[in-house]
Amino acid sequence: LMLPQMWDEASDTLARECRALLRLPPSSPLAACVDAGARALPTLLKLASVLDSSNYHETWRCNRQLPVEIELGDHAQHHSVFSCPVSKEPTTP
Repeated sequence: LMLPQMWDEASDTLARECRALLRLPPSSPLAACVDAGARALPTLLKLASVLDSSNYHETWRCNRQLPVEIELGDHAQHHSVFSCPVSKEPTTP
């Protein structure tokens, strides 16, 4: 336990167990946002290169949502209950 590497590992383990005990996410919200952005960036860059015309701006203005699906993986799923945006009642996705 005197090696610096052992202290780092013990610190990481303690932090992970404390988060699990308190039912907090395993990583910080900032880390989750940076990870999601890094995963989405290649898809968004490809979309921008394909729609590199005035059509891109018209598509964005009309739809207000991306015309592509961005998969972030299972680790980015934080909510198991979907709430209807109109009635605010919980439903299954």
